[in-house]
Amino acid sequence: MCAPIILFVYNRIEHTKRALEALSKCNMAEQSVLYIYSDGAKPGDEDDVARVREYIHFIDGFKEVNVVEREKNYGIELSEESAITEILGNYSSAIMLEDDLVVARTFLQYMNDALEKYQSEKRVFFISGYSYLKSRHDELPECMFLQMPSTWGWATWTDRWQLFRSVPDDVDKIIYNEKQIKKFNYDGAVNVWGTLLSEQYRMGKYTWDIAWGVTVFKHDGLALLPNQSQVMNIGLDGSGTHRERRKGRQNNFESSGCNISQWPEEVEESKKIRRRVGKILKQQTRYEKYNNKINQMKQMLCYFRRKK
Repeated sequence: MCAPIILFVYNRIEHTKRALEALSKCNMAEQSVLYIYSDGAKPGDEDDVARVREYIHFIDGFKEVNVVEREKNYGIELSEESAITEILGNYSSAIMLEDDLVVARTFLQYMNDALEKYQSEKRVFFISGYSYLKSRHDELPECMFLQMPSTWGWATWTDRWQLFRSVPDDVDKIIYNEKQIKKFNYDGAVNVWGTLLSEQYRMGKYTWDIAWGVTVFKHDGLALLPNQSQVMNIGLDGSGTHRERRKGRQNNFESSGCNISQWPEEVEESKKIRRRVGKILKQQTRYEKYNNKINQMKQMLCYFRRKK
């Protein structure tokens, strides 16, 4: 049995079209039940939300399509958290996507195979379709267990989600403990996680994905991530709720996808793989910083030339 798919949409019609067109081409799409959650419009967004809603009512290619239209605007955090809880109250597992995620044809096969294979392995908290690696690394396995959260196309089981707390406890024991915050930041490879957690702790309000990351971390949980990404984010264009435009973060995605022939048998994060992935991510970060500085210099040169 295929896990249900939850897709969150709002006011981005072109993103939504691309996301659904790719999803409908997946192997196993015709065997899958799709739930589309459309959040209520904020003032000024009514027309764009209406266009998206008109489009999603004519989607086919799935076993069943259910559209949930919110009458009021829940906001991205409450809308997604409540929908995940609702669906997982009726199913044993679910696959989550947002309107700016384009998936490979093998995405649903990968997700459903992994959900079935690791269902009884309670330390495995979720399956991720997204890879942080910008290119495929042949020295790494096809997929691997990492203590690294990624909610750009992911899946989990009901019993794991039941451990989720929207306001996690004992966050101070992470952010004020040098050893713990280093581990949370994947040994310094992804420091933004700790920065976001610290900011949200001070505000006393957490985004659900950071709170979920804390839940997984506190239970010493694992995520299964692919070497070659099954997901591409097309929303880093400033159009989303978190509207900053970000460059240089795309990954090793191919629309044809990649079938997994070898799954990890040992449910453990390999120290060797952790070191290698951490090194790759640090190299990618250094390159991005260098590339951003070059782009800034180019923009400055263009500015001064125009001044002349």
